[in-house]
Amino acid sequence: MEKQWGCCMQRIFVIGGSNSLMKNGWVSKLKTDFSDRVEIVNLSIGAATSLMAIYRILSGQIPDGSTVVWEYAINESNHFKNGQSVSSLLYGVDWLLTLCARRSIRFIPLIFWTREQAAKGEPGAYYGGLFSLLSSRGLAPVDFGEIAQRMAQSRGVDIYDLYSDGLHYSVSEEIIDSICTLVLKNIAASNVPDASQNFDGRDLRVVFPESGRVEAFKSGVFAGDYCPFHDEIIIPAKGMLLAAYVVASQNGGGITLKVDGNTKKAYSLMTPRREKPPFRLVKHLVFELDGDFGIPVESTVSVSRFRNSERPIVQNTFDWYPAKDMPKEKDDGFIAALLEV
Repeated sequence: MEKQWGCCMQRIFVIGGSNSLMKNGWVSKLKTDFSDRVEIVNLSIGAATSLMAIYRILSGQIPDGSTVVWEYAINESNHFKNGQSVSSLLYGVDWLLTLCARRSIRFIPLIFWTREQAAKGEPGAYYGGLFSLLSSRGLAPVDFGEIAQRMAQSRGVDIYDLYSDGLHYSVSEEIIDSICTLVLKNIAASNVPDASQNFDGRDLRVVFPESGRVEAFKSGVFAGDYCPFHDEIIIPAKGMLLAAYVVASQNGGGITLKVDGNTKKAYSLMTPRREKPPFRLVKHLVFELDGDFGIPVESTVSVSRFRNSERPIVQNTFDWYPAKDMPKEKDDGFIAALLEV
């Protein structure tokens, strides 16, 4: 039987990056110290963007009528800094807000800044576009970045003292308590995003492969089926190919993408080098054609192992180097494609 909550108890879905996955971080604090007020379902995946939040909704992991805390601003800012366009990032956020509006999902945009942005005293170009988009959908940013600025000034400490590194806040009691207080204060006032005509007549679909050997993948943040790249993987598709959800590893390699039988580009599926597990991570690839977000598809998308000696496209949070000899570790693989239809 489903737990029946009192008037003050709510189930909250967290969709964010590694700041929402830190041991002794703000999500952990909410789970342990505020279990009488909120039940936390943490669906965060690090080094990703709103595309991961879209996958969580489309795969049924966030029910209609839920409340979500979105914490991908700092991630998307990092993706922008490393080459992804603001327009493609905000296109994903806009679609996420549209899905929430269509499903009556309340949306709390929790905003973190990088250490570099905090040192400059302003968050930069991506945030300006983000805040404008949120405002157009009737949402106000829940900006912890500004609170951290005031905190450092009032205590006479260097803003660097509030961070553990360039992309992560410190897990000091003061920082974590402040974030928890901010989130709890905004739950009751959370809103469903206003409807928009931006995507009228269109929808998003997660499309799974039609061929290929299927294996199970499970990590601390994700569980699902994927197809290893032993053979060419075929995905029936018609619409605009926006992204792919993949399992990346250190002992795999790259993939070649074909659309309607025509080779488009090759992409690395290698994770950054690391000495400790996990060695395989769930990530997403973003597809563009001639500078525009998305690739038109008429019938099929196929992906196969990249065999060329040249360097493939290496998107942010991926890497490229000689594959490690890790016989006990499985290779990379394909989970699903994201299409606008």
